[in-house]
Amino acid sequence: MNMVQRMIGTRIGTGGSTGAGYLKGALDTHSIFKEIVQLNSFLTNRKKLPLLPGKLTAKLGYGF
Repeated sequence: MNMVQRMIGTRIGTGGSTGAGYLKGALDTHSIFKEIVQLNSFLTNRKKLPLLPGKLTAKLGYGF
């Protein structure tokens, strides 16, 4: 939902819908696991993430 709002903002959606507002209403109506949906904006401090194995880091190409 956050991505849609950033991409289209307050513009009218296809078919004349209210765009992001319509999608938010549809998401709230048809959501089964609301807690999982709310995790999209959950941020974790990078320092608290577990370290990836060296081979995996090299394969993925992450240079952190």
